[in-house]
Amino acid sequence: MNSIRILLVEDSITQAMRLRYVLEAEGFHVDIAANGVEALSSLEHNIPDLIISDVMMPKMNGFELCRKIRENPQYKDTPIMLVTTLSDPTDVIRALEAGADNFTTKPYNEEALIARIRYILANAEMRKHH
Repeated sequence: MNSIRILLVEDSITQAMRLRYVLEAEGFHVDIAANGVEALSSLEHNIPDLIISDVMMPKMNGFELCRKIRENPQYKDTPIMLVTTLSDPTDVIRALEAGADNFTTKPYNEEALIARIRYILANAEMRKHH
């Protein structure tokens, strides 16, 4: 089985490194993009199994990134999890409207996050076979 690739879109390098460490310890392969623009150019070369993106980022926020990914037929089915520090319920609605599959807030409980990632990946796998 080849390893699961996750694209992590996070402008805080400290947070990106921390999460990469946690995910790699679980056996995932992690690529990091510092913003939405970088993420989109990374997708042109490499389509990950899951995209985890921060919402608050310079250049392009997570909602915009999500919409742009959903507009592209090549990766419109790639699962997206948006991460935010905001706990405003309208953010959850915006995330879903933008096409995110899942939504989590920071700071995250790492075990819960891993469980959620595995759940998203299992769902994506099931959809592929139906």
